[in-house]
Amino acid sequence: MAGDNLTNVEFDNNAPSAPALTGLPAFDADGAVVLNWTNTTASVADVIYYNIYRSANASFALSSATKVKNVSGNFNFTTDFPGLDATYYYKVTAVDNALLESAASNEVSTAISFAASVF
Repeated sequence: MAGDNLTNVEFDNNAPSAPALTGLPAFDADGAVVLNWTNTTASVADVIYYNIYRSANASFALSSATKVKNVSGNFNFTTDFPGLDATYYYKVTAVDNALLESAASNEVSTAISFAASVF
């Protein structure tokens, strides 16, 4: 179409910044792991959700982890119920509206021990 002018076209080639997870208690007796992280939408308006990853192995690669859930970009917390008595490791990534995923956050961990619960 001759004469058409395109203006204000933006291309999103940059993934958002990695979130930073808040540390977890060393032990958890109720099985509910509450994760909190910095909300990168404060600096990147196009983050649409966060991916939560869990592993039974320290220093895990995202490709070998379980993606537990997606959390809306409007939130910076979630709860996970991994179940079994074990130590669990977590990382979070941010995903923008171009579906570009950030690098992984720092890793946090906690040991779930139902046996330690007193009823």
